[in-house]
Amino acid sequence: SSFTSPNTGDHPLWLDPPPPSPPTHLAMDLIGLTQKDKDTILKKRQDEVERRKRFLDARTRKIGLDLQTLNQQTMERHTMNQTERDADRTFALNSQYIDEMALANQAQHDAEMRNLDKECRDFSMTELAREKRREFALYDPDGLKKDRPARVGDDDPRCGVSSMQKFDGEDLDHDAREEAKKQYMAHTLQQQMEERRRLEEEKRLEEAEFGDHTLAMCNLANAIEQDEEELRKQKAMEQRDYNRRMMEEKRMAKQAAEDARKATERRDLDTQMNSQLLGLKDKSNYMAFKQHVLDEQYHQVMEKKAATKAEQDEEAAFAQLLEQQRHLQNAIEEDKQAQALAERLSNVETNRQMGQARSNMNSRLDALYKNDITPDYYKQFQTKSR
Repeated sequence: SSFTSPNTGDHPLWLDPPPPSPPTHLAMDLIGLTQKDKDTILKKRQDEVERRKRFLDARTRKIGLDLQTLNQQTMERHTMNQTERDADRTFALNSQYIDEMALANQAQHDAEMRNLDKECRDFSMTELAREKRREFALYDPDGLKKDRPARVGDDDPRCGVSSMQKFDGEDLDHDAREEAKKQYMAHTLQQQMEERRRLEEEKRLEEAEFGDHTLAMCNLANAIEQDEEELRKQKAMEQRDYNRRMMEEKRMAKQAAEDARKATERRDLDTQMNSQLLGLKDKSNYMAFKQHVLDEQYHQVMEKKAATKAEQDEEAAFAQLLEQQRHLQNAIEEDKQAQALAERLSNVETNRQMGQARSNMNSRLDALYKNDITPDYYKQFQTKSR
């Protein structure tokens, strides 16, 4: 009696599974593919067959983690990390060695360059001095001191038969030459003096023109400020006159309205007193009514006076306010004028300082570039002969 697995057909479970049969020919679905794709597909199929074989084999199948494989992976990881650390250490040592070699080469190169530079300087100081140049005799400052005289005594071997250097007699053109030289020097000195006078006159005219321009600008600014001040004063006077006229018209209009009201009240009182509708036949009743009317008028007059007094107080306060505003405006204008005056004085002082500084600079330049002819200039002629 044998037990068979339902998944494997008639093959018993305790027996080894049959080995997978290797593919003997290509499947029909691989036709038309490249060789690389065919190899990839066949490898995957072979891996799947081997995986099934391992899974179906009870002796080789294991449940849980494979400790041996994990330990092997851990050892491989440690080995790889150690290899990387060794490679990094080797790279660091190589980098340090290369850096030290580069520094040593650079120091050697710098030393060589310094030695070469020192040799060049030494060679220049010893072999390239201007005294050793071929044309140094042309501009040697001590050339006359080093030069030998034309003759050294009467027995100088350099003087031959035709080497006459000394003659008896006098210089016939000496006076004419000296006179021409003096005339030339006098003419040159006169030209320099004329040029200096011309420059001084131009400077004086320029400074005078600058001063006139500055004064004209100050006068123009003063005139403009004066015109503005006159215009402000005129506007203030016109405003005060207008305010007075308006106050006078208002007072006259009030006076006319008051007179008209009083006339109207007198007419109403006379009408009431003479009216027949009142029926004041009795003299006592008439006098009582008249006294009542007079008392009422008195109260009205007192109320009117109080109202007028309040109105006058209000107008006085308004006039005082206007006067305070006028004083404040005058104070502001005076302050503006004082500031403008101080600014003008500051500008004048600044212009004066600038003019003084310019004059000082011109004086220093004249003293620096002065070309005076001194007696030493004439003494340098006719001092030596050859």
